[in-house]
Amino acid sequence: MSDNQRYETETDPAPDVQGLKIEGACAGSAGQYEGAMSIARKGAAITVTAALWAGLALFVYWVVADYIPSSLSSSGSEPVKNVRADALARRDVEVFVRTFLDDAKSTPTIARRGAKMDHLEVVYEMPEAWSVTSAKRRFLREASEIIPQVFAGFPDVSEVEITGVATLTDIRGQENKKRVIRIAFDRTANAEIRWEGVLTENVPQIATRYWHHPALDEQ
Repeated sequence: MSDNQRYETETDPAPDVQGLKIEGACAGSAGQYEGAMSIARKGAAITVTAALWAGLALFVYWVVADYIPSSLSSSGSEPVKNVRADALARRDVEVFVRTFLDDAKSTPTIARRGAKMDHLEVVYEMPEAWSVTSAKRRFLREASEIIPQVFAGFPDVSEVEITGVATLTDIRGQENKKRVIRIAFDRTANAEIRWEGVLTENVPQIATRYWHHPALDEQ
């Protein structure tokens, strides 16, 4: 994808943003490090064995949260299948897309745009994740599930754009919700993709347009 296909209008460098809110903390912040050190000092009496078990538990949680699709337990269930089938029959793309985002913290905004109302825009608040990496992977994984199915089920849609909103914490500790990641595919690009063979980390490279906030840069 050439540079001119990316979101060149996104110019918010946010120099005072210290990180993305991750499970109530600020990823990459000095405050997070200091807090961890304080906890470590207070918990000095904990045995090495207990600490190792706790670390192992956290590692397992990270793996599960990062690599198992959030929709695994629901996307294949009969109720969800029935809702999607009904939405397709009624040509209700909004209900159809919502079935992929049932664990989002806030109700997604789904709207048709353009002169022909053929551009679909989806904006939703991203759930808290274990890390910046897992937050980005989850967004891309959900996008790669939604986009091909929308094109397959709604022939009148020519482009799908998905935007993720998350809480950012600045250097003064103030929190604000902002757009942090966005991806778009048009029907032509989608037709050239065999989605089941695409790795999650490669999705931005094959997108029609892609952008993410510097807070999502992996350290």
